Amino acid sequence: MVWPDYFPKECPIGAKGKEIEVYRLVDNDPPTESDFIPNFISQPGRKFSDDCQACGLSVFKNLDDAIHQNNVLAESIYFQRKGLPKKKIAKGISNSKFGQIKDTPAREHTSHVTYWVFKDKNIESHFKVI
Repeated sequence: MVWPDYFPKECPIGAKGKEIEVYRLVDNDPPTESDFIPNFISQPGRKFSDDCQACGLSVFKNLDDAIHQNNVLAESIYFQRKGLPKKKIAKGISNSKFGQIKDTPAREHTSHVTYWVFKDKNIESHFKVI
């Protein structure tokens, strides 16, 4: 499979194609293609500490981590100033025919996983809002 053209060279390193249940924060029910745009594309000009990770999608293996992240975002000054609604949580299965995943835990979210999607693949149909 082929990675999108905007991916840095040799990205992603250490990712594997496997199927696991994951949770993603989304805006739409049902999820749409716009819910699966990597930060690297949705936030042009932003300096990321890891461009490769920013090319992937943030998902969680643990529902509690997804709920916690959703609450953190909803309480953030950015969301409050913009009047943004709380996100929805969608459950899905990663698919090795559509991309690869790698555990990328954070201090507060130990079940964080990055899901890099192959070029010209859409995964919104793999997810349902819970």
